[in-house]
Formats: sequence, structure tokens, C-alpha cells
Amino acid sequence: LLPENTDRHVYLTPAEADRLAKAADPLTADMIRFAALTGLRRGELLALRPEQVVDGMLLLDTATKSGRPRGVPLPPQAAAIARKRLPWGVTAATLRKRYQRARIAAGMPTVRWHDLRHTYASWLVQAGQPLTAVRDLLGHSSLAVTHRYAHLAPAHLREAVSTLPRLGGVR
Repeated sequence: LLPENTDRHVYLTPAEADRLAKAADPLTADMIRFAALTGLRRGELLALRPEQVVDGMLLLDTATKSGRPRGVPLPPQAAAIARKRLPWGVTAATLRKRYQRARIAAGMPTVRWHDLRHTYASWLVQAGQPLTAVRDLLGHSSLAVTHRYAHLAPAHLREAVSTLPRLGGVR
């Protein structure tokens, strides 16, 4: 990227996320799927303990980037992975090596772990979820940070314009 353009936005499709997971060993595959289904940062994911899953919610304490606790509802597949795998039992270095092998095997050598977080947000926005919900799920400090995903949901703009009154004389 050029110095004046440091933003990098990579969003995987569900098929691409699945291809990446299928190229990994079973544990790493589950971690990839879990990250894409929860939007957790790598450090948040690695620090998870089974007792943080309560009634289908993942309860994160203040050991997050924002320093604020948050709850993340788990979709059924992520809840099943959590029951099966937590704690993960791998270090950041081990995960990095395993992920590197998986992304190369999947033919996706430039896809970073953090892109799974962006993917989660993009899926929510494309499904019509409000940016305020995405902000809260990701634990962003402000809506301005989450706004980078707004362009993924142009349908709400069409819907807004469709509410304008019809003026006479123009067909």
C-alpha cells in the first residue's frame, strides 16, 4: 500500500472462509471458523476459557483492546466449537505457523488473521445489521471506527430514498 493509503480491507465470502478452514489442521480450522463467526481479535480468542461461555453468550472481560467488557452472542456453530475446543491449548506463535500453512495451502497467502474479524463485520453489515450493533459486537470505541463497513450495505440507502414523496409532472 502507498504511504497515504494504509487502510487494507479484505472480506472473505463464506465459501472463501470455508476453503481456508478446510486447508488447515482440525484445531486451526475450528479456530478460523470461530474467529469468522465471532469477530474476536486473535489475542481475545487465544485467551478464552470455557467459563466465559454463558447461556450462548461469550463474556469478554476488560482484557480487551478497548479495556471494556462486552458480550458476544454465539451462533450455534461457534457455540459447538467452544464446547468442543476451549481452552484452545495453543500459543500465538503456534497459531501463526499453522495459519500460515493453511492460507498458503488454500491459495490465499495474503489473507491475515485480522481479516477474519473484518469478514465477520462485513457479513453482519451485508445482512442489514445496524452499524451500532456491529460496533458493540466488535467492541469498537466509537461508531467512526465501525463506519469503514458502511459501504457494504447500500440497500439501506435505496430504502431511504424510496420513502421520498412522488412529485407531479414527472413520470
